[in-house]
Formats: sequence, C-alpha cells, structure tokens
Amino acid sequence: DGLLNSAIARNLAQGEGGLWALQYSKTLGNPFYDQPPLAYGLQSLFFKLFGDHLFVERIYCFLSALITGILIIKIWKHIFRNDNELAALGWLPFLFWIITPVVFWSYSNNMLENTMTIFDLAAIYMILKAFDTNNKTVLRLIFAGALVLAAFLSKGPVGLFPLAAVFIYWLSFKNISFSKATMYSVIVVLTPVLLLSLLFLFEQNAFHNLSEFFRHQVIDSVEGKRELAPNRYFIIK
Repeated sequence: DGLLNSAIARNLAQGEGGLWALQYSKTLGNPFYDQPPLAYGLQSLFFKLFGDHLFVERIYCFLSALITGILIIKIWKHIFRNDNELAALGWLPFLFWIITPVVFWSYSNNMLENTMTIFDLAAIYMILKAFDTNNKTVLRLIFAGALVLAAFLSKGPVGLFPLAAVFIYWLSFKNISFSKATMYSVIVVLTPVLLLSLLFLFEQNAFHNLSEFFRHQVIDSVEGKRELAPNRYFIIK
C-alpha cells in the first residue's frame, strides 16, 4: 500500500491524473478511486518541492509522525493542565504510541492513516480547547468539524471518530450540561456535512470521486467482496 500511495502522489506531482481522478499507472488504477484524494494531494506537494526521490516519502512520513507526536503531547498537557506533575508526563503517551508495532509499521510504510491521524488529533485538540471558556467556543467547534472532514478526505469513514468526542467528554467529566453537549456535538457533526455539500456543489468531480469510492471500496468491503473473509462481521460471528 505504501508503494502504491507514493506512486500515486508522485504521479500527481508530475501532472499525471488530477486530485479528483488520481492515477496509479496508465493501465491499472486509472482513474484510482480506492481512497479519497487529500493525503495523496498533500504528499504530492512534497514531490513537487523536493523532486522525484525516495527520500521524499521518508520526509513526509517522518514529519507526519513528528506532528502527530506533538499533538499527542499537547492533548495530554491540556487534559492535565491543572496538575503540573501529570502534565510533565506528556512523553509517556507518546512513548506508548510510538512503540506500538502497528504504529511504527505504519510510518515505515507510508500509510494513509499517517495523514488522517494528524487531522483527527487536531480536531480532538480543538474540541478540548472549545470547552475551556465561552470565548471562541463555536469557532473552535467549527474548525474541529472542518478538520474531521479533512480526515475523512484522507482515509474515508474511519477518520470520522472525533464526531463522538463531545459526548465522550461529557460522559468523562460531566462539567457541562447534556443540552450544551448536544448543541456542541451538532455543530461538530453539521460542519463537515455542510462543507462537503458545498464542495459537491462547486466541484462535480469531487462528488463523482467519492461516489465511486463508496461504491467500490466501502460498500464492497462491507459486503465482503474485497476481503478473504465472507463479510465484515466474520470475526464477531
């Protein structure tokens, strides 16, 4: 997957294909609709900046890991901002995260989750900041919703989990009312919906791209047409 991802990003940087009609090769994956395009588009900027080299992919992965690590530490410090002793342990969640084999493997192999995670963690951080004070609360929640949309455009529905963050916060801390948590959650959920609707309105190719992605990747995957297992409920069954 990592080789495919870097090849598509490199092709895009060289003008082969477009953001909403990615290209893997002339004969295979042309156009490529298996994943949303944002992560490829961002990585293609690095190929445009640094040229057609192997280290470009490595730089992108390293920076992705670095930014993700910084966000993990910032979230930890924010949660424990009233406890200096715990706040100083921000390196601990970072350590537990980076030594997890699948995480280390992901950054070694240029997975799309590397980009998605940046947007998701940034969304979580903005949601936490929104609860700090009444100042800029709605603006921060809207920004969080926009970041969730960016995560979705990087890897699809798996990037949407921060939409549950407001209610998880309410369940964990109980320092806001249920009605306020509901209102905040509605803002976070509606923002990506409205922004995606505007994107579809002004960019028809985006609608076609994501329609093909859902038809060939999401629906076929749920129905077990892309996997070795009969269906996605095989493990539960």
